[in-house]
Amino acid sequence: MTIPNTTHNVPKLLILKFSKSFMLFMPIIVLFYQDNGLTLAQIMLMQSLYSIAIVVFEVPSGYYADRVNRKSSLTIGTMLNLIGCVILSISHNFLGFLTGLFIGGIGTSFISGTDSALLYDSLLANDKEDEYVKWQGRIYSLGNFSEAIAAVIGGGLASLMGLRSPIIGQIAIASLGVLAAITLVEPPTKERQIKHVNGIRHFLEFMRSIFIVNAALRWSVLLSAISGSSALILAWFAQPYLKNLGLDEFWVGIIWGALNLTVALVSLESHRIYKTLGHKRTIALIPILIMIGHMLLGSISHISIYIGISALFMLYVVRGVSGPTLKNLINQLTTSEMRATVLSARSLLIRIFYAISSPFLGWVADIYTLSQAFILSGILFGTFGILSMMMFRSKAQSISLQR
Repeated sequence: MTIPNTTHNVPKLLILKFSKSFMLFMPIIVLFYQDNGLTLAQIMLMQSLYSIAIVVFEVPSGYYADRVNRKSSLTIGTMLNLIGCVILSISHNFLGFLTGLFIGGIGTSFISGTDSALLYDSLLANDKEDEYVKWQGRIYSLGNFSEAIAAVIGGGLASLMGLRSPIIGQIAIASLGVLAAITLVEPPTKERQIKHVNGIRHFLEFMRSIFIVNAALRWSVLLSAISGSSALILAWFAQPYLKNLGLDEFWVGIIWGALNLTVALVSLESHRIYKTLGHKRTIALIPILIMIGHMLLGSISHISIYIGISALFMLYVVRGVSGPTLKNLINQLTTSEMRATVLSARSLLIRIFYAISSPFLGWVADIYTLSQAFILSGILFGTFGILSMMMFRSKAQSISLQR
């Protein structure tokens, strides 16, 4: 039997990441919706429904990728994203925009987790799985570089050619993702066998294995989800925080771009950081620094603008390390037949934790102060993160992990 050549999957996954992250429309999307007559309430409702679409399809799509075919899952996801972009570009009302976003949300769920699983299995097929952190870090880095560059280009397009032009331009970027997906090669897996069993029962068995049977995996997924959701909270709070420091829009934009570039550069070197510190120290530092960073932002950062900005950069450094490192940890604890499902479960938990915590923390910021919201965020994410880290270390003592 001929073994498929998966060596070219890695550059194709880089193209796929570029197509996901090079979002020309991000700096103007709210203005675009408002220019088409939508209120802010309608815009937030659309984003809520978009998140619901991802949550509903997140784990089932990962299960599909594990049990059927990862290449087809990525192809479906990129094609749905392309269709969503086309619908957005020709729509002029709430229903049209909602339809485009909802289809795009389903597409995102088919990609989420599956791309990381295919990367790991492609490296595994070539006995290079120890390079996963390096390549995942490069993919993370490319994503953040792409976001920063796309924001500048998208804003320029909007100012020169109108608010709809970045949406139209996004169609070409989304098409690159489709081309990358359809040329991927499905990696061989030792464990995957398509069995004619009750699909729902088998899916529930997977969930039981993730969250009940495999304690080390359970706590690693929870730690990764807590880290990911704290990063989302920070992303939404960072800009109003910088405004509260007295910075104008120009400097907010400069620092925002620098923060994203920091994540990109740190992600690029995350494999070296991981090897230098070792997995125990790296995993321990992630929730501890998340707590310290948020507490600094909420307590003494008002004393000096430099303390606040330094705390922000520290948290973005943690984000650059935690993404590739914790995904690698999860990959080492799973088998190929369930890897995409586990990574999708991680993404699902991130969105659930974010959906629960963000309205509450936003309410605290509105009713009280942003500083108090940061302190509470540090207590919540830091405490549960440290607990998850300690539980993982207690359950994984007998497991051999890459150093």
